[in-house]
Amino acid sequence: MHSLKTDGNWVLAHIMNQLYVTAMPVVGGEAPTIMITTASVPTKKLTDIGADYFAWADDGKTITWAVGASFFRQPLSAISFEPPKEEKKEGEKKEEAKKEGDKKEAAQVDAKKDETRRTSRRKRSPRSSRNKKTPSKNSP
Repeated sequence: MHSLKTDGNWVLAHIMNQLYVTAMPVVGGEAPTIMITTASVPTKKLTDIGADYFAWADDGKTITWAVGASFFRQPLSAISFEPPKEEKKEGEKKEEAKKEGDKKEAAQVDAKKDETRRTSRRKRSPRSSRNKKTPSKNSP
């Protein structure tokens, strides 16, 4: 269940017991649907442990919410809608991790080939030395 509250420009959304603030999309015609995970307007998740109650305060300048006996206030002006650098580069990190994984896998394959070569050389070495004639001290 979710419920929405608004101050005119911003919307508080209570979705799966988490509190989000999102920009009010320009409405003209059909009501827009906002996907929180892939929002086309600025959106920020405010809670990690949930929210039981929430409201606007100070004429829409502050967001308040409560979890159990704990009460929280956050000025709207203090909320950063820019994703943290880690989130921004998550796709890049996944790509790098894949490349690193590919490099490690290639290195493991190369190491295995090298080990196989060394093992096969060791196996051949005793046989080949048996067939070789070693010069004796008396031979010319």
